[in-house]
Amino acid sequence: MTFSDAGALGNPAIHTPNLDRLAAAGSTFTHMFTATAMCSPTRHMLYNGLYPVRSGAYPNHARAYEGTRSIAHYLGSLGYRVGLAGKLHIGPESVYPFERISNNLDYDLIEEFISRDPGQPFALVVASMEPHLPWNRGDPSRYDAASLTLLPYFVDTPETREALTRYYAEITFMDDQLGRVLNLLDRHGQDENTLTLFYTEQGMGAPFAKWTLYDAGVRGSLVARWTGRIPAGQTSAALLQVNDLLPTWIEVAGGQPAPEIEGESMLDVLLNARSEHREVVYGIQTSVGIVSNLEPYPIRSIRNDRYKLIWNLAPENRFTNIVSEDNNGGFFESWRDRAATDAHARALVERYQHRPEFEFYDLQADPNELTNLADLPEHEERIGALRTLLEAWMEDQGDEGLATENAALQRQGR
Repeated sequence: MTFSDAGALGNPAIHTPNLDRLAAAGSTFTHMFTATAMCSPTRHMLYNGLYPVRSGAYPNHARAYEGTRSIAHYLGSLGYRVGLAGKLHIGPESVYPFERISNNLDYDLIEEFISRDPGQPFALVVASMEPHLPWNRGDPSRYDAASLTLLPYFVDTPETREALTRYYAEITFMDDQLGRVLNLLDRHGQDENTLTLFYTEQGMGAPFAKWTLYDAGVRGSLVARWTGRIPAGQTSAALLQVNDLLPTWIEVAGGQPAPEIEGESMLDVLLNARSEHREVVYGIQTSVGIVSNLEPYPIRSIRNDRYKLIWNLAPENRFTNIVSEDNNGGFFESWRDRAATDAHARALVERYQHRPEFEFYDLQADPNELTNLADLPEHEERIGALRTLLEAWMEDQGDEGLATENAALQRQGR
């Protein structure tokens, strides 16, 4: 789900009454970054507090190294029941020994977990499957395709608009799931003393979003409610990374974050809706392990509050995935058809699958990352400074660029 795709998050066309009321009762953090815009590595990072290469969960569908500790260990040792309902997509179980409540969102079992022992604190992850492709839940008829506003990096075809009605409908379906969980907390008197967080994960399964390091891929939104502690109705643009959540939870629970956790507790940011936390956030992406990947496409990035540098390590390869090769979602083929006669569509299709080695964006002037400034002399010093920081982070992570890609291929048995 792209970071802005809810009423309270910036897209008033999408019906999300439950998320909207959660945001009104808490604070919204608009710049929560995953390091990689894929489901599995993001969840690993969320639960273990490490970046993907460090934990071993670099490609999609990867497993963390044995001996890695996660939220289930850290909060379990502090006396918490730690449960997960819904999507798992991580492993091995020794690293993530959650109490598995249900594979889908079984609200009776979720309620039993919440109410089981009022004297013992709990930590509960409710992991919705929505709005992951295929977009087939909810009622698309509530959205009028012709009246939707498209992002500037989308090709305006009937198929694109129809796909968006299904995507929006699935977000509304997910919002109902959120409402049911919030109602369970309220029913059992746990709504006020529970730190309740909603996180959008990575961007939608569409071009220039999921599987990329553009903001529409790696940037998320976080909504946080903790009655009487987190201010209501506030918004913060502090740069956050998703591995900052685990040390925050440990601190909230009365513990001391372990030194191996790479995230930085953001508790003070939550409690005061502060606008500063990190100076930069990092991105690391690979197409190894994703469905319909034809060639490895490793990407690295670094971003501060204004500028982003993207480094495509194998720009000679073609970027491919289930959307570009299998028309999953039902719209990219219409982009190719339009590209045969339309220069704008042709440029977008080409840019999605073939990119230069370096991309550099001024996010203040160009939030949709449409104009690559990498070759302009006036940005040479800025690019050099960010690249130096990025290379130092890669070295610290044990990320050797293309060698890391080859190791990922070997771990995938290819």
